[in-house]
Amino acid sequence: MSALLTPDDLQALTHKRQPAAQIRELRRMGLQPIVRADGTPAITWDAVNARMQGQAAKPRPQLNLRAFQKAG
Repeated sequence: MSALLTPDDLQALTHKRQPAAQIRELRRMGLQPIVRADGTPAITWDAVNARMQGQAAKPRPQLNLRAFQKAG
């Protein structure tokens, strides 16, 4: 499991102090942070490093609803 960026890391990476602004900046950078219940972003170093190396982070699996429609 990859380590999460600390609040200081997030501020250094985004140059933003407010969580909402950090989330917007991370998304503008092509990253998909998790938004915690308190509104702060969470993202791993693996995701950041992969993006900085020109690779997209592994996409999250998505539910195939068509498979359910055909089965029913």
